[in-house]
Amino acid sequence: MRVMEGLEQFRYMRSDQIAELYFPTIRNKSQRIKKTSERMKKLFARGFVKRMRFGCEPYVYTIDGVSYSNKILHYLTIVDVLIQLQKIKPAGSVLRYETEIKFDDIICDLHLEYRNEFRQERKEYFIEIELNSSGDVIQKIEKYNRLFRARRRDNKINDGLYVLCSKVSAMGKIERGNLDMPVKVLLLSDLSAGWQW
Repeated sequence: MRVMEGLEQFRYMRSDQIAELYFPTIRNKSQRIKKTSERMKKLFARGFVKRMRFGCEPYVYTIDGVSYSNKILHYLTIVDVLIQLQKIKPAGSVLRYETEIKFDDIICDLHLEYRNEFRQERKEYFIEIELNSSGDVIQKIEKYNRLFRARRRDNKINDGLYVLCSKVSAMGKIERGNLDMPVKVLLLSDLSAGWQW
């Protein structure tokens, strides 16, 4: 049921992502992948999930009712980011997350609530993922600026907007933009080293 709920939330997941998120107690990675493959094969055989494969990549799973999208790579990257963040979160902390959540006129790729009772910390992160620079990321950041101003008036927490880019050119576009708010820009490949809780 947790895997099905995850597929409903994320829309698409690779078998290795499912293994990381839903079978973390199996310490041996090859055993974890094997167990995941067995479970997903059963779900597929019984008609609960659909699967597709691109070249010799692992299967990509989705649930019935989700149609093919040209944003599959984007959705898979959101899951990869979440997996990385879960690995680097401090001990004793908890992450609550939502994907593709709407705030006013913005759809946030990944919204995180971070809590660490030991450190008495509670933070909120809005994460945007830019795989190509076709969209106007500066315009989206300006929408976040308006959202954050409205949330500050309502005394809501706004601890950060992260834009994760796959290309250096997209990072440069953001860094050259005349922005009214602080934005943390990282390459996806530098996420683990550059992220700050």
